Amino acid sequence: MRLFRFSIRDLLWLTLVVAVGLGWFVREQRLKAEVKRLAHNVEKWRIKSYMVRGGLGGHVSEFLEGAKTGGFHPPVPVQLD
Repeated sequence: MRLFRFSIRDLLWLTLVVAVGLGWFVREQRLKAEVKRLAHNVEKWRIKSYMVRGGLGGHVSEFLEGAKTGGFHPPVPVQLD
C-alpha cells in the first residue's frame, strides 16, 4: 500500500511555493531591519535638531546621558522642516 505518490509536476509546484514563501520571508526581514535603522536615524537627527535649537539650556551632558539610556524626552515635539 502506497500512501504518498507524487508526480514531478507536484514536486515542482511544491518547490515553487516554498521558494516564493522563503523569498517573501527574507524580504520582510530585510524591510523590518531597514525600518529599524531608519527609525534610529530619525531619532538621532531629532535629538541633534533639539540640541541645535537651544532646547538644552546648557545641560548637554545630562541630555546626552538621558538620550543613551532612553530616559530623555523633550518637553515639546520638534518638527523638522
